[in-house]
Amino acid sequence: MEPEVFLEQKEIIPLTKVLIKVLTSEANASDRRSLLKNAEISSAFIGNLRLESQPNTLAQSLVAAFKSHHMSSKQPDYHPMVKFLSYLTELGLTENYEMSDEELDLFNRLIERGQKNIKAFKVRNGIDVYASRHLTSIPTDKKTVGNNLNSTKILFIAAAPSDTSSLQLGKELRDIRERLRLCNLRDTFTIQSITSARPGDISQALLDFKPHIVHFSGHGTHTGELCFENNLGETNPVAPTALAAMFKLVSHHVNCVVLNACYSEIQARGIIQHISFVVAMNKAIGDKAAITFAVGFYKALGAGETIERAFEFGLVELQLENIPEELTPVLYKQNLT
Repeated sequence: MEPEVFLEQKEIIPLTKVLIKVLTSEANASDRRSLLKNAEISSAFIGNLRLESQPNTLAQSLVAAFKSHHMSSKQPDYHPMVKFLSYLTELGLTENYEMSDEELDLFNRLIERGQKNIKAFKVRNGIDVYASRHLTSIPTDKKTVGNNLNSTKILFIAAAPSDTSSLQLGKELRDIRERLRLCNLRDTFTIQSITSARPGDISQALLDFKPHIVHFSGHGTHTGELCFENNLGETNPVAPTALAAMFKLVSHHVNCVVLNACYSEIQARGIIQHISFVVAMNKAIGDKAAITFAVGFYKALGAGETIERAFEFGLVELQLENIPEELTPVLYKQNLT
């Protein structure tokens, strides 16, 4: 049987041109290595690239390596091109490289085909499609989400409507991924992200991914709404009662909700009726403070700390960075005894 085709001959030149843009923006070998590592590209793959090369030369080598990659039953979910393009798209980094609509369509087409090919490869080789996605049982000890031997699944939701002030949501996700990648328990965490999130995207992801931790990053209003996006990319506010009702339906697998948005404490009061732990902000919080707190929080979870202690580590991270906003994050918890 013929192997799956991830990259067609006619797509090689267009993809190379796009990657030249990406590699030109990442000016040195260190930045390029970090970009590839953050995309979870294997060290062996990266080691075969001359990262110090000129962008056009490196882009050609990268595309050639993508083209020649052979799938392995030991890593049935891994293809470097799918990983890399998905990473750039999920983080919204494509906007940084000023890609045209045609180039974005190319990315999306290659990702969609790649995901279908991966599934076909697993079926052809008799590999359990669902088991290989880490769809494991839900941690039974709700206090120790971070140190359970099963995979802890994190759903990162980002929304930055075009009619609001800009936020570094891509940086927040990138920093969280990096901390989890470096932690001792990195093999027990799986993170999935949604950018430019609309309300309907959230319920779909909760149903499909069944996360244990849900992390929202974006804007909140002083009346407690979280700002998702509508089909035009503008603000679509969601009321506290609506989110509380949604989390009531997924409380059997969601253990913790992190609302990294201004004035989100109002949302937390409703959600805590159904979810064991809710982290929120009791007033406006700065972009740098929000990211710093999140890094401290997930750094601790990745080391096996409980949610309560991870929250404390998040507060300490703010103090270590001399950011005087350690009184802004609040932790709500149910009585689990």
